Amino acid sequence: MVIKKLFGLGNKAPFRVPREASQLRIRIESENKENFPHLERYKEIARDAEPVYRILDRVIVEKEYADEARKLQEDIKKKLAVLAEKIRNNIQEAKRESSADYVEKNIDYLERKSMRNSAKDLFTEFLQAHEVFMDCFLQVRTKPCDAIDTASSETLRILSDLNDNYFKQYGLDKEIQGLKEHALTKVADLDSVFEAHKARLDQLGLGARIEPNVKKIREAARKLSAS
Repeated sequence: MVIKKLFGLGNKAPFRVPREASQLRIRIESENKENFPHLERYKEIARDAEPVYRILDRVIVEKEYADEARKLQEDIKKKLAVLAEKIRNNIQEAKRESSADYVEKNIDYLERKSMRNSAKDLFTEFLQAHEVFMDCFLQVRTKPCDAIDTASSETLRILSDLNDNYFKQYGLDKEIQGLKEHALTKVADLDSVFEAHKARLDQLGLGARIEPNVKKIREAARKLSAS
């Protein structure tokens, strides 16, 4: 026994959580964060939990990681129980209130969620345009980047859309606030990277082509920050 401890013999490797169990737990935790989790989604998750339990049962039978698998299984069941209780409480609340009030609450929640998803989709487009724009001066080039004007225009258009349709209207929403802060950070990154490469770009004759676009985006970000 002493020899095994000295040379690390007999020590088992850390328990690797099955991918199915990890994904299921993330889904449950995500649903638990919702103010009004849906019963149908809960039922779907509960159905998907059954094969995960069977996977963990097999691990328990094999004994080597029985304790870890048992604790994981209990944790998943506990989180599902919390989710079920939350849904039951919402249903009871709906019965106490008028059905119209409950429907209005859910509609407001779903509309806000849809708004956030639309903002995230638009923000993804901004990141893509931003990446193309930055690539034009991150890489050493011997001729102007053909995509620079298009990428700049797209970046400006999307920033304007985000500001007009989301940042101004839903500025108090934490997720929308996060997108705005992320957008300002990305523009600041673009600005600093351009300044770091400006001398090289001027040598290549590209600085004069790129700098006006950088200034336009910088100005758009300044207005965005002030709004």
